[in-house]
Amino acid sequence: MILIFCCFGFLFKNNKNIVVAYILIVCFSILGFVLVVVSTKKSSDNFTYSVKAEENINSAQLWIGYSSDLESCKEDGSCSTFTNSMGQYAVIDEVIFNDKIWIGKADGTLISCNSKKECINHGKQCSSRVDSMAVFDNKLWLGCYLGVLKSCDASGVCTDHGQPKNAGQYIPGADWYGFAIRHMEIFNNQLWLGMGFGFLMSCNSAGECTDRGRYATDVTPPLSSGDDIYSMAVFDNKLWLGHRGLGYMQSCDNQANCTDVYDPGHMIASMVVFNNKLWLGLSNGDIKKCDNTGNCVHYVGCDRAGDCNENIIDSHTSSIYTMTSFNDKLWFVSEGGFTRSAFLFNCNSNDVCSSIRQYDSSVVHPYVISAGSLPGLEVDEENTIVCEDS
Repeated sequence: MILIFCCFGFLFKNNKNIVVAYILIVCFSILGFVLVVVSTKKSSDNFTYSVKAEENINSAQLWIGYSSDLESCKEDGSCSTFTNSMGQYAVIDEVIFNDKIWIGKADGTLISCNSKKECINHGKQCSSRVDSMAVFDNKLWLGCYLGVLKSCDASGVCTDHGQPKNAGQYIPGADWYGFAIRHMEIFNNQLWLGMGFGFLMSCNSAGECTDRGRYATDVTPPLSSGDDIYSMAVFDNKLWLGHRGLGYMQSCDNQANCTDVYDPGHMIASMVVFNNKLWLGLSNGDIKKCDNTGNCVHYVGCDRAGDCNENIIDSHTSSIYTMTSFNDKLWFVSEGGFTRSAFLFNCNSNDVCSSIRQYDSSVVHPYVISAGSLPGLEVDEENTIVCEDS
C-alpha cells in the first residue's frame, strides 16, 4: 500500500503523459514482483517438495532369478525381492524387452513384469523348459528345450517357428532333447542359435533359419550331448562358442567359418565380455580371461567354501554357471558342489574379488544373473531427495 501511494503521489506532481505511462509500468511491475516473492515464501513455509533422483530411476539393475523369486540388486550388491509370485519352477532366463522384464521358466511359462512390479503370466510357451531368450528385431525370441523357436510381440503374443533342427534328422532315434536351443546371440544382424550336439544355426527376423553345420570334436555319429553349444558371446567382431562336456572354445566369422582356439578341458558353462576381454566360467570352478586371439589365462578359482582367488586352480568342487557384467565389475555365481551352497561374487577391474552373498542351495538357488535397465523402476526412500526451506 505504501508503494502504491508513493507512485500515485509522484504522478500528481509529474502530469506529462509519457512520464505518467512509464511510471505506471514501473510501479506495477515492482508491485507484481513483490507479491510473487511473498506468495512463494508463504507457500514454502507450508509444503515440503520431494523429488526422486533422476539418475537412479533408469539406472541398470542386477537381476537374480531363483526358483520362484526374482530379485533386483543395486551396485553395492544389496538386493530386494522384485516379485515372488511366479510359481514353483525355476527362472531359467530373463531379459529386458519393451520396458518390462521377461522371465522364462523351467516349466515353459513366460512371465512379464513392469516397473510397478505388476506381472502377467503369458502361459506355457514351451512344452518343456524355456532354455534361452533374446531380443532381436524388436521381438522377444524364445529357445525351447525341445528345439522349438518362438518370437513374441510386446503384448506377449507368440509365433511358433517350429523346430529349426528336427530331432532324429541325422541319427534315427536320437535323444528327443538333443536339439535344444541352449543359447542365442545377435551377430551380423541375425539371430544365432547354439544347439544341442554342437549344431549352429542363424535366423532372420522372420524366423527363417539357415543350418550352419555341426561344430564338435567328432562330426561323425554317434552324437554326444557333451558337444552342446552351451554358451556364446560376441567379442571383437566374432561369434565365440563354448561347449559343454568337452569344454573347447571356437571363434566364428559372419559366415560361420569357425576355428578351434582353446580347450580348457572342462565345460564352458558361461561366457561374458567384460573390460575388453572374454571371460569363461568353467564347470570346475575356474574363471579364464581371454584376448581376441583366444589366448586364455587363469584368473581365479573358487572352492566349495566360497573362496575365490588366483591360487585356486582346478578345484573340481564348484561351477561358474552364470556370469554378467554390471557396474564395471564382473559378477558370477559359484555353486559349491556337495556342500549345497552357492555364492554371489564380483571382481573389479583391479582383479579384487569379493564374496557378496552365500545361499543354502537346498532352500534357495540362484539360477541366472543378468544386468539391465528397467525404465521407471522406483528407487528406495533412501534415494529420495527432499528440498525444504532453510
